[in-house]
Amino acid sequence: MQHGQPSDDVLDQRIEKRLLSFRDSLELQLGKAMEVKLKGHFDAGVKILGWTFGLVALVFTLFGIKTAIDLREAARTTAIDEVKKKLAVDDSTSEFRRDVDRVIARGLISSYFLEMSRSKENPFALDLSISDTDLRRLIDLVKDSRSEDRDFRDAVDILTRSTQIKEGNSVSRLLLALGTAADEEFRWIRGQPDKRATVFELFLDGRLVQTARSLVGDDKTDKRLLIAATRYLAKMKDAESAKSLEKIAVRSDEDIAHEAKHALARIMPESAVVSAALKIAQDASDEAIVSALRLAISVARPDRLFFTTDPKMATRNKLAAAVLSEVMARGYVLRLSRVISTNKMGLAISNPQNMSRLYFLPSRLINGPESELFGKIIRDSKDAKAVVGMLRSLCLEDDDRCHGVVHVSLEKEALIELSSGFTLSAADAPAGVYLRPRSPEKNADIIASWTDQDSNRKSLVFSKLINSNDMQFEIRSARALSEDLAESE
Repeated sequence: MQHGQPSDDVLDQRIEKRLLSFRDSLELQLGKAMEVKLKGHFDAGVKILGWTFGLVALVFTLFGIKTAIDLREAARTTAIDEVKKKLAVDDSTSEFRRDVDRVIARGLISSYFLEMSRSKENPFALDLSISDTDLRRLIDLVKDSRSEDRDFRDAVDILTRSTQIKEGNSVSRLLLALGTAADEEFRWIRGQPDKRATVFELFLDGRLVQTARSLVGDDKTDKRLLIAATRYLAKMKDAESAKSLEKIAVRSDEDIAHEAKHALARIMPESAVVSAALKIAQDASDEAIVSALRLAISVARPDRLFFTTDPKMATRNKLAAAVLSEVMARGYVLRLSRVISTNKMGLAISNPQNMSRLYFLPSRLINGPESELFGKIIRDSKDAKAVVGMLRSLCLEDDDRCHGVVHVSLEKEALIELSSGFTLSAADAPAGVYLRPRSPEKNADIIASWTDQDSNRKSLVFSKLINSNDMQFEIRSARALSEDLAESE
């Protein structure tokens, strides 16, 4: 107890005293009120007084109040009941209860996102293990038609990463029911397309294919939901949806048309719609050229198949390489630029006539399977100047320095001729040769660097490739690239 403050016993005594005083005052007020009411019916003052105290006693008895302590407890209980009644704490449908549950659920979401962030860099991280209590709260939030879109999305995101969803239990059934919106219980989501779109964006279950086809084929489907269904079908590689996708690929809405073309690039690269979109007019704008290149990158992305290769890979590479080759022949150069959202380096492209303008590209073009396109173009090229131009385009300039390099593995009869006339074979450069522009300048020399058999590091100016079919090419960046920016796939 702090100095100068009364103890709990002293406080209780004061409370008792005030309550006694309150009871006496209440009795006096009640007595006066009853006297007024009864005065006209009785002549004797004694009788009036007797009736008054009798009624007061009856009132206290009816309320179960016998002492001052009873009165204090009754007041406390009444106050609590009044608050509970006002806030409807025991009613799961009350506004107050929903607000409390929302705050708790938001806290749960934040904690699980923190856990996901911590394990993001660990490729062997296990799925989220959610407790039964937390799982119930998240499910209740997802099932509540009045939940906010942000909370709904975050909750679905966590549920799709949980260990429970792989067990084929209520989580999968719930998300499937929300996606199809067929059950009466979840018909409300038809009027909330943003939430339904979230299900298609995050819940990659093949059982939603039929519903996605219906949404894509319906002219009245909400725009965001239509785009989400289109991306979903692309991920599912659903060939049966190709005709519907071709129809929306020619819509006037550029966003919808863009998504449909990229979906077709993944599903059916030989589509006439895709072929038309890959063609670059002679007077095409930078935007049109970059748009065709981005689509070509989607075309070149192979299907992830177990134990087999993508049967359409030859078609994909042929279509994509033709576009990339033309873009590079027009003098466009690949560059590095910092992505504001991630604060990491991203891949971009610029027209040499306007180097201040950057257009971002998927980093897969450099660090993914799509990088094989450069090898194909270089290998198939019979023009030494075209090869030098391609190598200059791969400068990956940033801060007036080139960070891009092409590693060439020499096999069989492959040779690299240098400006001095000397040729390098596999025996001369057992670890391969690195080719890079000396600088971002338009006419910069290409420097060939290698380590000879005696571990001596050497560098000379590159001239041309000989027997390039016996070479393997790998594109590398001296600076790490960020994850792909948000893409249609």
